Amino acid sequence: MSLRLRLMISYIVVAAFVSIVGIIGIITANQIIEADKIIISSTTPTLNALAQIESQGSKLAQSANQFALFGLIADDDEVEHQAVEEEQFAQDKAELFNWLDQLKAITNEPETYQEVEAITTAYLAGIQNLIDTAKSEANVEELHEVTEAIEETEIEFNTVMSAAIAEENAEFQQNIIATDDAARAAIMTNVVSMIVVMGMASLLGWLIAQRIVKPIIHLHEVSLRMTNGDYSQRSQFERKDELGQLSTAFNTMASAIQERNLALSASNTILEQRIDERTKELRIATREAQEASRLKDEFLAIMSHELRTPLNAMIGFQGILLMTAKLDEKAQHMVRRAQANAHRLLTLINDILDVSRIESGRMQFVKSEVGLHDLVDRLESQMSVLADEKKLQFTVDIDPRLPATILIDEDALTKIITNLMGNAFKFTEKGGVDLKLTQRDSSVVITVQDTGIGIPTHMHNAIFERFRQVDGSSNRTHGGSGLGLAIVQKLVLALNGTINVQSVVGEGSAFTVVLPLETVSEKVAV
Repeated sequence: MSLRLRLMISYIVVAAFVSIVGIIGIITANQIIEADKIIISSTTPTLNALAQIESQGSKLAQSANQFALFGLIADDDEVEHQAVEEEQFAQDKAELFNWLDQLKAITNEPETYQEVEAITTAYLAGIQNLIDTAKSEANVEELHEVTEAIEETEIEFNTVMSAAIAEENAEFQQNIIATDDAARAAIMTNVVSMIVVMGMASLLGWLIAQRIVKPIIHLHEVSLRMTNGDYSQRSQFERKDELGQLSTAFNTMASAIQERNLALSASNTILEQRIDERTKELRIATREAQEASRLKDEFLAIMSHELRTPLNAMIGFQGILLMTAKLDEKAQHMVRRAQANAHRLLTLINDILDVSRIESGRMQFVKSEVGLHDLVDRLESQMSVLADEKKLQFTVDIDPRLPATILIDEDALTKIITNLMGNAFKFTEKGGVDLKLTQRDSSVVITVQDTGIGIPTHMHNAIFERFRQVDGSSNRTHGGSGLGLAIVQKLVLALNGTINVQSVVGEGSAFTVVLPLETVSEKVAV
């Protein structure tokens, strides 16, 4: 018999036992529920009728007293109230007889009904006597005598009704207790049945587990030895069921792993040889790349020097021509254009050299005492020319909390602010440009905000790359090499600071630079 068939038979047997116990429990529960329904249906109406009779009796007595009270007052309004009370009395009396009829129809004890009917009739007779006496315009003494007689009957009425209700409640409690006993007996029967079923299921499970667990433990031990590197291990468990098939498959897998392990060892040896060869080649390529980078830096340094020297000479000679030579207007225009282009070329060469020096780590940063107000005033006077040329508003705001003198590389700080301000004026045609310096904790925050063309969101990171601008076309409106923001970012990072941009297309941009704030007093303390 296969293992699957054994498990299915065991499952069916256990399910059958559980189903039997469940069916017995359901039948017992239904019987208890039906018993409760019978008890409630036979007791509740009787209790309700008795309670209504008692309530209506009290209500009739109250109406009779009101009737008698209104009769003693010689007032037309009270006479009218007396008529209303008499009508209400008649309705309540009819309601009381209705509940007596219902009690007679549902009670199983005629003696109780007869006793309740007798006392109720006597009680109603006394109440009716009170009403008749009140209607005959009797005096207070007569009404008082009738009222005393009714009180005695009322006490007897309440006693009989309370006894009847207590008797019904006692019977109800006895029935409930009997039902509870039956329920407890049924629960105990179900518990015992469940214990028996659980015992049988546990025994059956233990027997099946012995047939399943033993070969699995054997396979686990063999697999552990294989995990420790002994791939010659094989399962010695032979059976014709599914576990026997698993043992055979395990042995086949072990043989395949052993063969592949041997092949893998050979491949690893070959791979290690190739890795050694590639490592040697990589070292050679790294040295060649480092040498090429060194040669590039040397070339840029030499070429920048060689290019800047003649450019400076050209700019100087052009200035001399403009000042001394007698040139017509057309010639002066051509000289000025040549001078402007020479300045642009010199600026581009300086920017390329700065980027190269920063990337290669050859740019040295020297901290010195920098007066913020003097530096900002100098930059403001330089940038005011650009603001005046484009008729833009230009405001500068320095936080009064900032110290007057800080320790920082003045050249780097000047280039950061100058490049940011230059970009702001370049891409702003109307509105204005704002420069703010504030203190945040132990940092100085530099913010340059403009009302220019703005930067699309997808370009916020790209604009810090070399030679990248928002408008990268050959016929773009605004000039520039695209190195300004790249230089700013590299200088900020070199000074252990951060830079970020917030911009909306068509509304403007705001560049925020956060740099560590070091004061002169901190330097002295160090």
